[in-house]
Amino acid sequence: MSSRHVLRQMKAECDAVKAEWDVSPERTELISAIEDIILPAEGIHLDSACCLGLGTFRPKTNRHERFYRFRQLITFETILAHLGTKYEFKAVYFQGPEFSPIDVEFLELRDHIVVPFPYDASKSRQYEDSSSITLQRKPLDRNMLGSVSSSTMFFSAGLSMNLTAEFVRAVRPFLYLGTKPQEILQCDMDWVISPSLQKDFKKFVDSCEVALDASRFFKHITEESFLWRRSGSLEKAVVD
Repeated sequence: MSSRHVLRQMKAECDAVKAEWDVSPERTELISAIEDIILPAEGIHLDSACCLGLGTFRPKTNRHERFYRFRQLITFETILAHLGTKYEFKAVYFQGPEFSPIDVEFLELRDHIVVPFPYDASKSRQYEDSSSITLQRKPLDRNMLGSVSSSTMFFSAGLSMNLTAEFVRAVRPFLYLGTKPQEILQCDMDWVISPSLQKDFKKFVDSCEVALDASRFFKHITEESFLWRRSGSLEKAVVD
């Protein structure tokens, strides 16, 4: 199967998911929530967006997984389109180790920027738990942090708890669309997320308010999604 054919197939599948989404009551409700809750809010600065952990759209993956990922992408784009009536998004970034060249081309055709994943520089860090079992944890890409700041809306689309918390600690975004934040706060396995990182994530959540319970807009994708809103001053990403 040629790459051109695969790309056309991906676009056709995405268009079908979008057509279904465009007439759904969830989309109408989401737009109303953005207009009524998010846009009137003061003290929020946005000029870019970032999505991490989305995964591949390639046809060889499970059909249901592709549907969920297209739905996540389209819902994210819907949010950005309506936030764009107030804020000017200069760039929308994506990154993921699963992206193939065709995934990259597909996203770039949608006017998104795909940040190359540093495979050679992203070897897992090794940690040992109390039973001396060596475990692996992927580090956050420090190069990615050079492109973002607190004015970057962050969408954690299936990203691990540890990487989500790392990104939030480094960037402190004004808007954070996160999946299952309570799992990060309640996790008691320090080989999944370190206690210090978990503590910093809690500080971030405590400084925010839940602007929108987005679970119903991501139905069948995740059990729990929240759009967190933080007000305050602009901050650059901080790398430890």
